[in-house]
Amino acid sequence: MYLAWELAQNCSSRDRFDDWAKQNDSLTYWSTQIISIFDGLFYDPLAGIELLFEFDDGSQLVMKAATLRAGSKLRLTYTRHSAIDSEGNRLPDAGSSIRGTYQFFS
Repeated sequence: MYLAWELAQNCSSRDRFDDWAKQNDSLTYWSTQIISIFDGLFYDPLAGIELLFEFDDGSQLVMKAATLRAGSKLRLTYTRHSAIDSEGNRLPDAGSSIRGTYQFFS
Protein backbone atom coordinates (compact mmCIF):
# COMPACT_ATOMS: atom_id res chain seq x y z
CA MET A 1 0.00 0.00 0.00
CA TYR A 2 1.09 3.55 -0.61
CA LEU A 3 2.15 6.11 1.96
CA ALA A 4 2.14 9.89 1.55
CA TRP A 5 5.93 9.96 2.06
CA GLU A 6 6.50 7.66 -0.93
CA LEU A 7 4.22 9.68 -3.20
CA ALA A 8 5.66 13.04 -2.14
CA GLN A 9 9.21 11.81 -2.73
CA ASN A 10 8.84 9.68 -5.86
CA CYS A 11 7.24 10.92 -9.09
CA SER A 12 6.90 7.42 -10.59
CA SER A 13 4.96 6.30 -7.51
CA ARG A 14 2.39 8.99 -8.30
CA ASP A 15 1.66 7.38 -11.67
CA ARG A 16 1.32 3.96 -10.03
CA PHE A 17 -1.00 5.48 -7.41
CA ASP A 18 -3.14 6.97 -10.19
CA ASP A 19 -3.41 3.48 -11.71
CA TRP A 20 -4.31 2.04 -8.29
CA ALA A 21 -7.03 4.68 -7.72
CA LYS A 22 -8.44 4.04 -11.19
CA GLN A 23 -8.75 0.29 -10.49
CA ASN A 24 -9.83 0.33 -6.84
CA ASP A 25 -12.13 3.34 -6.64
CA SER A 26 -13.13 3.75 -10.26
CA LEU A 27 -16.50 5.43 -9.61
CA THR A 28 -14.94 8.26 -7.60
CA TYR A 29 -11.95 8.44 -9.94
CA TRP A 30 -13.89 8.77 -13.20
CA SER A 31 -16.72 10.93 -11.87
CA THR A 32 -14.19 13.39 -10.43
CA GLN A 33 -12.18 13.45 -13.66
CA ILE A 34 -15.29 14.03 -15.82
CA ILE A 35 -16.71 16.74 -13.55
CA SER A 36 -13.33 18.46 -13.37
CA ILE A 37 -12.85 18.49 -17.15
CA PHE A 38 -16.31 19.21 -18.52
CA ASP A 39 -18.00 21.19 -15.76
CA GLY A 40 -14.78 23.17 -15.40
CA LEU A 41 -15.53 24.61 -18.85
CA PHE A 42 -18.65 26.32 -17.50
CA TYR A 43 -17.82 26.87 -13.84
CA ASP A 44 -14.11 27.42 -13.25
CA PRO A 45 -14.00 26.40 -9.54
CA LEU A 46 -14.82 22.82 -10.62
CA ALA A 47 -11.72 22.66 -12.84
CA GLY A 48 -8.99 20.72 -11.07
CA ILE A 49 -11.06 19.24 -8.25
CA GLU A 50 -8.81 18.20 -5.37
CA LEU A 51 -9.12 14.81 -3.68
CA LEU A 52 -7.74 14.19 -0.18
CA PHE A 53 -6.30 10.71 0.33
CA GLU A 54 -5.61 9.34 3.80
CA PHE A 55 -3.41 6.26 4.16
CA ASP A 56 -3.35 3.44 6.71
CA ASP A 57 -0.51 5.09 8.64
CA GLY A 58 -2.55 8.31 9.04
CA SER A 59 -0.55 10.31 6.49
CA GLN A 60 -2.44 12.36 3.90
CA LEU A 61 -1.94 14.13 0.60
CA VAL A 62 -3.97 15.92 -2.03
CA MET A 63 -4.20 14.89 -5.68
CA LYS A 64 -5.82 17.08 -8.33
CA ALA A 65 -8.12 15.86 -11.13
CA ALA A 66 -7.41 16.67 -14.77
CA THR A 67 -8.42 19.90 -16.49
CA LEU A 68 -8.61 20.79 -20.16
CA ARG A 69 -5.79 23.24 -19.54
CA ALA A 70 -3.64 20.31 -18.41
CA GLY A 71 -3.77 18.92 -21.95
CA SER A 72 -6.43 16.16 -21.70
CA LYS A 73 -4.15 13.81 -19.78
CA LEU A 74 -6.57 11.94 -17.53
CA ARG A 75 -4.31 11.44 -14.54
CA LEU A 76 -4.43 12.66 -11.00
CA THR A 77 -1.57 15.02 -10.30
CA TYR A 78 0.12 15.55 -6.96
CA THR A 79 -0.54 18.90 -5.28
CA ARG A 80 2.85 20.25 -4.20
CA HIS A 81 3.43 20.63 -0.46
CA SER A 82 0.19 18.81 0.41
CA ALA A 83 1.63 15.66 2.03
CA ILE A 84 1.53 15.46 5.82
CA ASP A 85 2.25 12.70 8.31
CA SER A 86 -0.23 11.47 10.94
CA GLU A 87 0.95 14.18 13.35
CA GLY A 88 0.30 16.98 10.83
CA ASN A 89 3.97 17.55 9.98
CA ARG A 90 4.58 18.61 6.37
CA LEU A 91 6.42 15.97 4.32
CA PRO A 92 9.02 17.31 1.87
CA ASP A 93 8.39 16.99 -1.86
CA ALA A 94 10.83 15.28 -4.22
CA GLY A 95 14.07 17.21 -4.40
CA SER A 96 13.45 19.00 -1.08
CA SER A 97 15.25 18.30 2.14
CA ILE A 98 13.68 17.99 5.56
CA ARG A 99 13.91 21.28 7.42
CA GLY A 100 11.92 23.21 9.96
CA THR A 101 10.30 22.15 13.20
CA TYR A 102 8.48 18.83 13.49
CA GLN A 103 6.27 17.85 16.41
CA PHE A 104 5.30 14.32 17.43
CA PHE A 105 2.59 13.75 20.00
CA SER A 106 2.76 9.97 20.23
